[in-house]
Amino acid sequence: MDICTDKVTDWLIRCEVINESEKELYQYALYSAILQIIPLLFSGGISFCFGSMRCGIIMILPFMILRKYSGGFHAKRLWSCLMGSSLLLILCIFLCMRLFYSEALFFITAASAISLIQFSPIENNNRKLELVEKRQYKKITMISVIAFFVVAIILLWMDKDRDAICLFIGIQLTAALQIPCLLKK
Repeated sequence: MDICTDKVTDWLIRCEVINESEKELYQYALYSAILQIIPLLFSGGISFCFGSMRCGIIMILPFMILRKYSGGFHAKRLWSCLMGSSLLLILCIFLCMRLFYSEALFFITAASAISLIQFSPIENNNRKLELVEKRQYKKITMISVIAFFVVAIILLWMDKDRDAICLFIGIQLTAALQIPCLLKK
């Protein structure tokens, strides 16, 4: 990924869009943007193969937003991350398409939501958060979790069970990726 961001920023410098002094800043911004887009692309691609892009996109949206502020497990190597993420996405998209709404699913999601609110943010070893950031991330996580949960309930009320299930799975996936970090503590 570093090679890709290097080439793009070098190209921007050659085209005189940015200055050489801004290279590191733009590399970081590009790297961050790519990391934000990858889950959407993976989920879209996998769900397209399963025949339901809608399920994959709806499921990954809460994950992308919640994961950014809640933290959780990160693989040490890129290939481990890609393989693990792909397998998790395949499993979650499969569940989104096959599960039927039940009270058990509702309560598992409620427990996941409470867990996210209680334990977030979980810091990454590469970047420690300041106290102010921790409070802000916790607040954003709490508001986002509640918003996605309420939207899912509204979708259930509107007989859009499949879409609600996708949101539930997205919340559960985010909470599940915090478990390894919580067990380490």
